This record gives sequence, C-alpha cells and structure tokens, in this order.
Amino acid sequence: MESLTLRFCVDSGVIDCWCAVLNYEEQFKERGAVSRHFFDTGCVTRNMCHGGLTWEQQCEIFDTQIAFSFKNKTDGSKNLKDVDLVFFPILIAEYFYVVVFNLKKTAINILNNNRDQFTSYKADYNDRCDLLIKLFSRYLESVGHKKSHAITTAVPHIPKLKCTTKEKNIQDSCIFCMHHMEMYMGEPFSKWDCGIVGHSDTQHLLLLLRVKYASKILLHEINVHASKNMQESEEFDVKYAPVTRREMTKNAIMAKKERERR
Repeated sequence: MESLTLRFCVDSGVIDCWCAVLNYEEQFKERGAVSRHFFDTGCVTRNMCHGGLTWEQQCEIFDTQIAFSFKNKTDGSKNLKDVDLVFFPILIAEYFYVVVFNLKKTAINILNNNRDQFTSYKADYNDRCDLLIKLFSRYLESVGHKKSHAITTAVPHIPKLKCTTKEKNIQDSCIFCMHHMEMYMGEPFSKWDCGIVGHSDTQHLLLLLRVKYASKILLHEINVHASKNMQESEEFDVKYAPVTRREMTKNAIMAKKERERR
C-alpha cells in the first residue's frame, strides 16, 4: 500500500486487491448490467513466458490462479457462462496494461494508456498475450464454454483510447490499469472516455485516484482489517502534523525499497 504514494510505481499486490474489490462489487450491479470478472496479475508472469517452463507447468500455474479467484464462489460462476467481460491485468517490468476478453462479442482488446504509432501487437504484446489466449481458451474448453474455440482464433485488438498518453508513464501505469478495469463496460472505444487525459490537471487527478484506491482497499468491507485501519488512520491524523506525515510516508517507502534491494 505504501507504493500508492505519488511518484512511485505501484506494487502488483495492489492490483490483486483491487480485483478482489471489483469482483465483490459485481454482485451488486444493476439487473441487466454488463457482467464482469477480474483475475489477478499472477495468471501470466514473466517466469511463465521466459522461465523455461513446460506447457504442463504453465497450465498448472494458470489453473491455480484461476481456482484462487473462484475460491469463495459457490454459485457455479467459474464456468463464466454468464460473464460478458473478463479482465487480466498484465505486468511487465513495473509497467501494467489490461487484456479484456469480450465473451459475448468474441473479441480480445488490450487496454494500454500508452499507444503510439510504433505500437504493434507482435513487438509489444505477443509473448504474454499469445500465452494468455492459449491458456484461457484451454480453460474455457475445460469448463464447457461455447466460445473456447472462437477465442483461440480471435485476433487481439489494440484500440487507441481517448486517455492515451504521449509518453510511456511507468509510474502511473497501474493507476490507469485500475481505472480501466473499474470504468470499462464493453462500449465501443470510439465512444469510451475514461476521463483522465484531457483533464485540466491530469497529474492531480492521478493523485486523487491513488488516494481513492488506497482508501477503498484499506476500508472496504471485504478487508478483514478495515476497522483497525480506520482507527489507526484517525489516530495518525490527530497525532502528527501534515509535514510530519509526509516525511514518515517517504521514509517508509525508502525503507521498503532498501529492503527489496537487499
């Protein structure tokens, strides 16, 4: 959670927590609304793509992550038959993007806030996405989903989003990723505006989103530590001045980075 501080790359565990929050909130969607499911960042990793693993080992890791996502489900949802959109956040060297499988329209879309004229599927995405498509279509076949074969042959699309940034923003890529998962409901990309880029102060809005996501994860009803987090937050706010709080947060993050280097 410390990594959600401004100017730091966000840890993948934050996205995994966010996926849990979004999956929980799906049960409260309006009748007739688009149905979505979110898998975490462990479904396709660097080690799976470049770690010399066999196909059987890749399948085992993928199946374990899928099973974990459905561990608290008792309604048969793991067959995904009533799900419209399936989201897979992908991490590459601290940079995040989202692969969305539209199971109703049989489409695969890659949501990335950074897309320029030189972006291509083969150059930037095929190693992770090709493996993901193979693994996911295999899973769909195993649960008897009617779109398993169609997904295998679908051609991934990289839409040019209205929230596209001119430069590769690694530090905020996770925030864009989380926002894309929260906001995208399957509408045509020509009409979809996630509302970040083009804002009068984009950086300030990204900071507000960091605060929003941190607060929601820490205080959400599915977080077993929510009450404790709220109590400690209130005590912290009373005890320390704003300048001191910022300095303490900065020191905590630097200490975290030092631990990781060791």
